[in-house]
Amino acid sequence: MNEQNYPTGAGTRPLGELQIPATVPYPALPVRDERRMAALAHGSALLSIPTAGLAGPLVAMVIWLMYRHKSTYVANQALQSLIFQVLVLITVGILGVMLAIAWPITIGLLILVIGLVLLPFTLILTILALALPVAGLLYTVYAALQAYQGRPFHYWLVGNLVSEQGWH
Repeated sequence: MNEQNYPTGAGTRPLGELQIPATVPYPALPVRDERRMAALAHGSALLSIPTAGLAGPLVAMVIWLMYRHKSTYVANQALQSLIFQVLVLITVGILGVMLAIAWPITIGLLILVIGLVLLPFTLILTILALALPVAGLLYTVYAALQAYQGRPFHYWLVGNLVSEQGWH
């Protein structure tokens, strides 16, 4: 540093009186279009509401296919979103099938009082089946906000899987 507190020395280039480092120690933020597309991939989960869960993963898949060779950031975010949305869709489907079996059995066995034992299990299963899609949507909205701000978002378990496998 010189007497004016400007950095000097090797690895700097002059800009008028200022000396700027030749390298920036932080990774560059994704460009605005990349951030928008990554946020759109995550936010596409909102399309699952009116389409029974099908449009969200489809949009995320299209974004991933369009950007897998153009932008690592967008491809990674879109693939994570796609996998997460499909996992939520499958889990909710399985819970739905379980409920379709559990409620008739529980109601039928209420006559024999044994249904009282099954009732708490069936109610918890119902609450879980209703809460999971809402929690999944809130999680993807949070992911969309993070991606739009240029922060790479990693879904729990899914993000590590995508990163470790090198998929994007």
